[in-house]
Amino acid sequence: MNLNKDKSLTDPKILYEETVKRFWPRLFKFCCIYIADEEAAKDITQDVFLSLWESQRTLTDNMEITPYLMVACRNRCLNYIRSEQRKISFDSDITKEQILLKINKYALEDSPSILLESSDLRKTINEALSILRPRTQEIFNLRYYDGFQINEIAKKTQLTRKVIEYHLSKAINELQKKLSPKDFLLLLLFIST
Repeated sequence: MNLNKDKSLTDPKILYEETVKRFWPRLFKFCCIYIADEEAAKDITQDVFLSLWESQRTLTDNMEITPYLMVACRNRCLNYIRSEQRKISFDSDITKEQILLKINKYALEDSPSILLESSDLRKTINEALSILRPRTQEIFNLRYYDGFQINEIAKKTQLTRKVIEYHLSKAINELQKKLSPKDFLLLLLFIST
């Protein structure tokens, strides 16, 4: 499993801790979009990382960690929403929260993170990125595929925050030119989570 591209970290516990540190905010934010209860969102995020720790022996070395975590998070959000829907009685008074649960369930069932995993879309994005300078590609991948924060990328690449933002903006502008409107929208939905 490709938890960290830095091969100097070989201890599974350290890799796990680095992965949690890097991806916790993103997964928690993703959960909060669909789950109104912040405590439930924290529990779901924690469950995803617990599952990652428990399944690390069954995951392959070349597996991408971002899609794995996003799919696990999405599935747990769906399970939570379905569980909450079952608790709802068949009263005639439907609350706003109940309606939101249904909408969020449908949104998660057609999640852009799942669509982004499709090999065709991923291939199209990689082709569009391939015409960019290698540094821009690297920064885009660190930010959106590997889940690094801008400050972490700046430290890792020894570039300023403004330079990192420039490279990200350039990559997104190029992707907008190369991708179909539908694919670009899916990409925007994915990178905003």
